[in-house]
Amino acid sequence: MSDKVSFSLLFVLALIVLYIGFNGTSNALGASFGMGDLAASFSGGSSRGNVSLLASAASVIGGAPSTQTGRFLVSFDTLRNVYPATVSSQKGSLRVYDVTVNTHTRPDTLYVSTNQGLYYSNDTGLTWHVLTSTNGELTAGSVVLRVIPVGVNAYILSVFQNETGYVYYTSDAFGTFKTLMSFNGEGAYDLSLYGKVLYVGMSNGQLIQYRMDTGTLRVSETFSSPIVRLYNNGDGFFYVFLKSGALLQATGPTGEFKKISLKSGWFSSGSMRSVSFASSGDIYALGSDGVYRSQNYGVTFELLDKIPLLEKQVDAVGVLGNTVYVMSAGRMYVSTDGGDSWKLQDNIPADFVVSQFYFLGGGRVILSE
Repeated sequence: MSDKVSFSLLFVLALIVLYIGFNGTSNALGASFGMGDLAASFSGGSSRGNVSLLASAASVIGGAPSTQTGRFLVSFDTLRNVYPATVSSQKGSLRVYDVTVNTHTRPDTLYVSTNQGLYYSNDTGLTWHVLTSTNGELTAGSVVLRVIPVGVNAYILSVFQNETGYVYYTSDAFGTFKTLMSFNGEGAYDLSLYGKVLYVGMSNGQLIQYRMDTGTLRVSETFSSPIVRLYNNGDGFFYVFLKSGALLQATGPTGEFKKISLKSGWFSSGSMRSVSFASSGDIYALGSDGVYRSQNYGVTFELLDKIPLLEKQVDAVGVLGNTVYVMSAGRMYVSTDGGDSWKLQDNIPADFVVSQFYFLGGGRVILSE
């Protein structure tokens, strides 16, 4: 075989390898585990309590999606007016992982998950205080990755400290804690309660199912990249968003996951920077070259090229109902018809680079840098 032919074959093989590499899933541990298979993925081989995963903690904190500072803009009237606020820290740079509110009982109390503890605000975000626990589950040095409200004064939260990830449950507004799971060297980046089953998106790419009624768990899927967000939007689909920028979709959390791509073709990975969902079920994805919309649950996407951007960059996308907000170079563009037409809303401070929208209900919105 000539050198020319050999080179051609190697080139084609390399292209195939690159194409396969774009796939967001990995079958290294199989698609699904029964309880008897846990020993293959957990070094402890146990279905309860403390669990040791087969991975290192080298980049757990740095790999979680976060914003870079504790500066916020707070709005009480759905972004018509905004006010500055700051989560103060005396220990250097503050990384914000999430903002949440318990609409069941405390609509004015917000919680901010950070690399320096869990902060709360009783005035919808204007002033903040650190929340600590008696037995050390929460300290000013805890890395709190996620907090989700699940009832009146009831929360499930993910904490990483001392090289160990914990998932806690509290039914008395952080007074006492029950340890649901712990992971040596790994963290739970996101949590989603689906009926009586808690789904946990892990820093090593594992999707874990934990039954709240029986206390048993199993690995249902393993992906090739950390799971940074889980979405259950009531549209019949369950979505997994990976750090690599891949979005996976299944019919319910136990269905077979398939990758959603922004573009079709051999050389397109469909990588996304962020994903938002409208109440209509439309998907808005921020890609490398702009904002895309899917009106058929991810089957196809279209680039929203009518946004009157003054600069060719998009910093963040947020969706509330069917209203879409796009931040670009300190300017906010708003569409009330799902992205067909746009208006400039120029009330954001020029030095504030928005990276995330948090819509908290009742007209309350927080923008984080």
